[in-house]
Amino acid sequence: MAKLFALAFAGLVAAVTLLADGPAADARGDASCSATVDDAELVAHGEPDDPIHVDKDDTVALALTLTQGTVQADEVTVRIESGPFSRTIEPEGQVTATGWQGTVDVSDYSGNGVGLYQVSLVAGEVCEVGGWVEVDGNPLATVTGAAAAAVLAVGVLGIGIGLIRAITSGGGTWWVILGGVATGIGACVLAWQIGSELTIPGVEPLSFGSFAIWTAPPVLLGTVSQRGLSVLGRSRSAEREFLEATRPPREAAPTDGGRPPMAEPVGEDGGELTTAEPPEAAMAGTADERDPPRTAYGLLQCPDAVVADEEFELTAGLAAEPTAGVAGERLIRPATSIGAYTLTVQIVADGFDLRPGESWRHDLRVTADEAYPTFALHLTPAAQEEPVKPRAIQALYSTQGQTMGFAVRPVAVVRSEDLVADATPGPAEASGIAVPTDATPPDVTVRIQLAESESEGRLLWTLDTPYQDIDLPDAPLVTDIGDEPEVFARRLVETVGVREAQPGLYAYLMGVGNSIADNIPPAFWDVLRAAAMRVDGRPLTLFILSEEPYIPWELAVVDPPFDDSAPPILGAQAATGRWVLGQRRPKLPPPIEVQVGSMAVISGIYDQPGWSRLVEAEQEAAALGQSYGAHAVKAATSDVLKCFEGIPEADLLHFAVHGIYDPNSVLNGLVLVDGSTLDPFQVRGSKLAQAPFVFLNACQVGSANKMLGDYAGLAEAFLYAGASGVVAPLWSVKDRLAREIALRFYEGTFAGLTPAEILRRERATFQEDDENASATPLSYLFYGHPNMRLQRRDS
Repeated sequence: MAKLFALAFAGLVAAVTLLADGPAADARGDASCSATVDDAELVAHGEPDDPIHVDKDDTVALALTLTQGTVQADEVTVRIESGPFSRTIEPEGQVTATGWQGTVDVSDYSGNGVGLYQVSLVAGEVCEVGGWVEVDGNPLATVTGAAAAAVLAVGVLGIGIGLIRAITSGGGTWWVILGGVATGIGACVLAWQIGSELTIPGVEPLSFGSFAIWTAPPVLLGTVSQRGLSVLGRSRSAEREFLEATRPPREAAPTDGGRPPMAEPVGEDGGELTTAEPPEAAMAGTADERDPPRTAYGLLQCPDAVVADEEFELTAGLAAEPTAGVAGERLIRPATSIGAYTLTVQIVADGFDLRPGESWRHDLRVTADEAYPTFALHLTPAAQEEPVKPRAIQALYSTQGQTMGFAVRPVAVVRSEDLVADATPGPAEASGIAVPTDATPPDVTVRIQLAESESEGRLLWTLDTPYQDIDLPDAPLVTDIGDEPEVFARRLVETVGVREAQPGLYAYLMGVGNSIADNIPPAFWDVLRAAAMRVDGRPLTLFILSEEPYIPWELAVVDPPFDDSAPPILGAQAATGRWVLGQRRPKLPPPIEVQVGSMAVISGIYDQPGWSRLVEAEQEAAALGQSYGAHAVKAATSDVLKCFEGIPEADLLHFAVHGIYDPNSVLNGLVLVDGSTLDPFQVRGSKLAQAPFVFLNACQVGSANKMLGDYAGLAEAFLYAGASGVVAPLWSVKDRLAREIALRFYEGTFAGLTPAEILRRERATFQEDDENASATPLSYLFYGHPNMRLQRRDS
C-alpha cells in the first residue's frame, strides 16, 4: 500500500511539473495594452469561476493591442499558471499596426492536463495582461488527471484499510491519516482538471489553500471514524485475548446468573493448580497454548533518589525473583487463567507527573516465551521546598478483572542534585492486597489508597472490571476527604443512635449518603453504571479494597439508582464486600468459599452494673444452638481466648454481646459478661486457629480507625488474626432486629446466597415511607469477597 501511494504520488508530481518551469504571477490588467483570447477580453475574466472556455483540441487566436510603445514578435510570450506551477510558451505570431497577433495550438499541451489556468500575455517589458482560461476536455485522458485519480483511489483505499484495522484491532491511525492526505491531494488536483464547476469561491483551483481545504475533510472524518471504531476494535481484541487466556482444557461450565463465564480449576483433585507441569506439556504447542509460570514478582526499577522537577525512567512489569528495594507479595495467577494471558499493570505514583503521551495503565501479554514482560515510563517529581521528601511508586497487577497483588518501591525525592548522594529511600512496605484469584471476579473492584505525602485526606482510586468493553480511567482518580474523617465517623455513630426510629432518620441518612457520594470520583459512577447494564437478572457485585478506615462508602447515594425498588444507597443497590489494605496483614486471600462444619456462639447473661441484659441476644444464641448445633461459649475473656485457639473447634464464630466504639477510651471493643472489654489489640495478638468466619452482632464494632498510621478497629483486628470474613454493625442496633437479621443471615447463606447479597437485601428494607424505620439493617458492613459463600457441612 505504501509503495502504491508513493508511485501514484510521484506520477502526479511529475505530471504537474510538466506544466511548470517558473514562479507564479498574479493575473492583472495593464493600462498600456489589452489582450484577447478568441476575441474575448482576457482582463474581463479575472475570476476562476468565470473563465474563457477553449477546447483541448483548438487552435486559439491571441491578440495584443498596444496603446503606447512597440514590441518585437519574439518578445511576446504566454505564461500559463496554476497555483505554484507555471509554464512559459513562445507562440507563433506577428507584429501588427496595433500590436501583435498570433495563435497557440492547445493540443500541444492539453495531453498533460486540462482544467483552469491563469493565462498572461506578456509583451517584453511594455505590458502584461492576465485572466482565467479553462481548457475543456476529459481529465482522465490526461497524464495529470489520471495520476490525480490514481492518488485519490489509493487514498480512499488507505482510509478503508485504516477503518478495517480499527474494527479488527483498534489500530489503523496512520493508514487513515496518510489515506486522507492522498485523498485530499488527488481530489484537489482532479478538481483543477475538471475546471470551474468545482472551483471553491475565494480559493485558486490549485494552491496551498486549496490543498488544505480539500485535504482537511477526509483526514478529519477518517480520523474521527477510526477513533470511534477503534474503541470497538480494542474491545474485540481484548475480548479475544480474554477468551483465549481463559480457555479451559475441557468444556467450560455454563454461565451463572449473567456473570462472565469462567473456567473451572484444573488441578487433578479439583483444587488449586500447582506451579509444576510435566516437561512434555511445557514443550507442546505454541507460546500462547503453553502455560507461563503460575507465579511471578512485581518489578519496579528506578533510581533510589531522584531530583525534583527532573525526569527519570521507571521500568515496570514482572520478574522471576523479588527485586531489591521492592516490597510486595508473590503474584499468583488465577487458576482460571490457562495459557497466555493479558496482565494489566496500573501505576500509582502520587506526586509525580507522567511524560505527555504515556499511560499510567498498561496491558502486557504474558506468554511462555515472554513470561516476564516490562515497559518503561518517564516520571517527573513535583517541585518541593523540603530537602528530601519520601515518596512511593506502586504497581497494581490484575487479570480477568481480578487483582493479583501489587509492588511498592520507595523513592527519595531531593530538592537538588547535590543531595542525591546522601538521600536514602524509606523502608519498602507493601499492603497485603491478597484477593481471591480463582473465582468469578466482582463486576467492579475499586482500590482506595492513601496519598499522605500530599495531604492526610488525599485518596487515590483505581478500578478494575472483567468487562473488557468498559473504558477504565488511565490515571488514578483523586479525591480529598479532609484531615479529620474520624470526626465524621464518630459523629455518624453517635447521631444515628440518637435519631434511631425517629421521624427524619431517612432524610438524615440520605444527607450522609449524598455527602459520601460527593467525595467519590464521577468516573467511579460511570464505570459502576456501565457494569450494572451488563449484568442480567442479578444485582451488581462490588468489591472495595481500602486503606481508608473511616468512611462507610456503602452508604453513598446512587443517583439515579440501578434498582428503583431499593433505597438509593450503594450497599442496597449492589452486593458489596470490602477488604482491608493494611501494611502487612491481612495477607490471606478472602476466600470464595468457607466450609462451616461447626459453629460457636459467644454470649452470656449481663448482670454487672451499667450494662443491660440482652434477652434477645440470649434467644439468638439459643436459636443458633438449636438450629445448627452451635457450641455455646461464655462471653468471658478466658473462654473467648480459648475459643480463638480452637477450643471448641469452630469454622464460624458468632458474637451476641454488647459492643462499644470509643478509640480514645479503654472501653473499646466487645463488652463481655465478666466486666472486661475484648480490645482490638487482644484480637490482633491472637491467632484464629480455624480461620473462621466471624459475625459480630454487637453495637458499633464495625467502625474502624487508624493506629500508628495503619487501618485499625475490631473488624480489622479479626481479619489480621486470620478471619476469613467479618460481619459487624457500624452503630448501635435494635436487639430484636439484630436477632432477626442474624437468623435470616444464616438461613440465607446456608441456602446458597452470598453474605454480600443477604446484607444487600437487608439494607433494601430501609424505606422512606416508614416513619418509624430503624437504621439497624443499614449498619452491617461485610468484610470479605462479594462472591463468598458459606457452605454447611456435617461436623
